[in-house]
Amino acid sequence: MDNAQRELREWLCHGREAGGEQKLCLEIVGEAQAEGDKERRVALRLSAKGIPVYEMVQEIPAGERLDEMRMWRRLTQSLARDWELPREGAERLLNSDFYF
Repeated sequence: MDNAQRELREWLCHGREAGGEQKLCLEIVGEAQAEGDKERRVALRLSAKGIPVYEMVQEIPAGERLDEMRMWRRLTQSLARDWELPREGAERLLNSDFYF
């Protein structure tokens, strides 16, 4: 995982790829009702080249349909903060292709 994270970070920060194209996958790895049934928690995993590189939990109002783009935006903002990415890196991640 460390190598995949390093390659992804290098691509995000400098636009260079180590070892080919970045293929990003966003997947739901868990889901549970939060307290009071007003929202639910969705655990997301970001994988690069099939290797998990980042995970987070998002709270979504109960009954709301999952919106992949909204989840993607939240995940990229969280990853950019956690990894302290420069503005260009955060934008490159937000605008990159991913599959769900």
